[in-house]
Amino acid sequence: MSEFRLYTTEEKVQNACHRLNAEAYEKQVLAVKGWKLKQFNPCAKAEQLMAAIRKGDHFGTCHMRAAQTHCECHPSLTEAQLMAYEYDETYKLANFAGDHKTLYPRLYGRTA
Repeated sequence: MSEFRLYTTEEKVQNACHRLNAEAYEKQVLAVKGWKLKQFNPCAKAEQLMAAIRKGDHFGTCHMRAAQTHCECHPSLTEAQLMAYEYDETYKLANFAGDHKTLYPRLYGRTA
């Protein structure tokens, strides 16, 4: 029997933002070929999601705006993929646990 879980709006946004920013960080580190980043630039989609939620906008509107936002780290992310990110709390839990192998698989030699 599968487990069914309801997510609050804040949880969905956190789930998506953790994953979007983890992927953005990984891509930026790989772009500088392993050198330390001088500055991390958060994912524009994650920033759009967080800003819209903080303003109190409706979640559907926030989701749509984030999906339409252009960012260098996720140029071809679809709305369906963003929705999947919102319901997958793997990256949020890995971040809280300090599990860098799950957060950054390409940096730690694991392919997911």
